[in-house]
Amino acid sequence: QALTDLKNGMVDTLVATDVASRGLHISRLKHVVNYEFPNTIEVYCHRIGRVGRGGAQGWAHSYLSCAEAPLASGLVALLERAGQSVAPGVRALASGQAGAADAEDDAETSEASDCADGEAAPRDLRPGAAVRVVGLQGASDLNGSCGHICRPMPGGERWEVVLDAQGSAVKAVRPENLQLLLGGKITASCEGGLRTGSVVIVRGLQSAAVLNGACAHVRRRAPDGARWEVVLQSTGEVKSIRPENLEVAPPPAHSVGAGAAPGLAGEDGRGEGELHEEEEDDEEEDEIATE
Repeated sequence: QALTDLKNGMVDTLVATDVASRGLHISRLKHVVNYEFPNTIEVYCHRIGRVGRGGAQGWAHSYLSCAEAPLASGLVALLERAGQSVAPGVRALASGQAGAADAEDDAETSEASDCADGEAAPRDLRPGAAVRVVGLQGASDLNGSCGHICRPMPGGERWEVVLDAQGSAVKAVRPENLQLLLGGKITASCEGGLRTGSVVIVRGLQSAAVLNGACAHVRRRAPDGARWEVVLQSTGEVKSIRPENLEVAPPPAHSVGAGAAPGLAGEDGRGEGELHEEEEDDEEEDEIATE
């Protein structure tokens, strides 16, 4: 019945096992998604063969994690024979350059998130990037938490990260304790291009006109859901502003990241100062709204 509904257009998505990798001919099918990469390249060929049949257009999307590194070389060879482009990350897996440490990290967290491309170099971190917290000793309960970078902290030794869970908690984390996810992909934008890490310019305020023209980094949605918390670049103050008063600035020609300074781990190995919890005074976070 599920197959019949898919063929007739009653449903647009079918979640299936390898049972559906052979013998299905559905002309309206345009995409196959390998959420879990198959155990062999042969099964991979059968799966993706459900689209692009008879000269029709079709696309196959596959999540290939570090745990599937032994299959990467066969996949690269197959894609090259078919004249398809090969992502740099897949080539790195095939050549063994991804590293054993990456494979171990991915195996431990594959159920929670996509495979990271490895420990982030300072130059790779940037506002908006998806990251995972790793290697903390003094706050080990945060290890494995995912979030998005808001901004580089003053002093250049840490990044402000808004966690996806824990009530969107804000933490200041060293770059060596941040691991890029999804190749450092920037989080999807919301209304008007606003998202964690966006650089914005305040416009059109009447009751607090002194803030007009100020640049800020978007942190997160305010608790009321109608405003966004932004951190002013000039003072570091946090303001809650309506989206219609925030203009997304064009991306800079280059980015300057935190993390150029060496780590400051304590002598006892506990990593003193590896994470600063953001201290906020609700009375100082003005609610800014248009009149």
